[in-house]
Amino acid sequence: MVTVSRDMLVDIVGQVSQPALKQWLKISELPRTATNTDEFYELLKRNIERGILSLEALREAVLEIEENGGKRIYLRKIEVPARLKNRADFVSHLHDLHLSLSENITASIQMPPNPIINYIVWTPQGLRIKATETNIDLELDYESRSFIEKKVTKYLIALVDFNSGFVQIRLDPPGMLHSHKNSDDKSDPRVYENFYFEWFKNIIGVDELNRYDINGVAEKIVNTQPRIFRLPTELVRTGANSKQRYSCRLDVRDDPARQAAAQADSQNWVYEYLRGYWIPEQSNGLLQRELYMELRRDISMVHFLADCLSDEVDYALSRIRTL
Repeated sequence: MVTVSRDMLVDIVGQVSQPALKQWLKISELPRTATNTDEFYELLKRNIERGILSLEALREAVLEIEENGGKRIYLRKIEVPARLKNRADFVSHLHDLHLSLSENITASIQMPPNPIINYIVWTPQGLRIKATETNIDLELDYESRSFIEKKVTKYLIALVDFNSGFVQIRLDPPGMLHSHKNSDDKSDPRVYENFYFEWFKNIIGVDELNRYDINGVAEKIVNTQPRIFRLPTELVRTGANSKQRYSCRLDVRDDPARQAAAQADSQNWVYEYLRGYWIPEQSNGLLQRELYMELRRDISMVHFLADCLSDEVDYALSRIRTL
């Protein structure tokens, strides 16, 4: 029997949220009931010691959540360079950058002192790059009237599909304090994001990461029948160039006032921003629950919650690309 300690499990789980791991346990048809942190780690310990969960499977689940959950995923398109498709040529390109290929996806480097590449994995189908860096969040201690610094690891991933040229830049939102400063020496989320766009672009070996065109995608998501997306809130730009907002508990499309407005002008509506849930009923079994997603047309970006898993992200992106 494998014996594990709580400290060992804490080290493996790292910053991954309990809801995310509970969802993974559910999909894996493993016991998942725990009402607090102590019970959660006791649950993992019991599953491992009973032989129904391996340490390797737990590590892989943590890696999956790190690389999918909570990400701002920027959708891009490139003309794939010939040298990127040729392993030897790409190895030579990496050598010029003082980098090297990894044979396999590896465990994350936690709390690095500086931004660092964790791995670069090449296959004939595509490229996968992962970096991590350490940020600082601040928590207010009311008793001492001071801030407590909390170090957090941020996970940054680039995925390139050689066949289509489709690129995903998956970025954790930055913490309050980090090394990417603006001209006023302040931590700046735009500088943070631009750093990774440039770094990944140089590794991939292209001059530009062009925005993947998602014009009209939000409208297709909203108007597809039978419904594939639940829409509790809605903000549109109308034909008269005004903004119109609706919200309700379930779906704004069932609101009579919204229905009347749609009948009059919906063919002219533009969604700059879409927020709602992919629904499992029309997913052909690919979703086991509603999947929250935000979509921003202006920057070709989608955003998922922290407990999102890889199959769920892949489903949403596949629908976006085929609508």
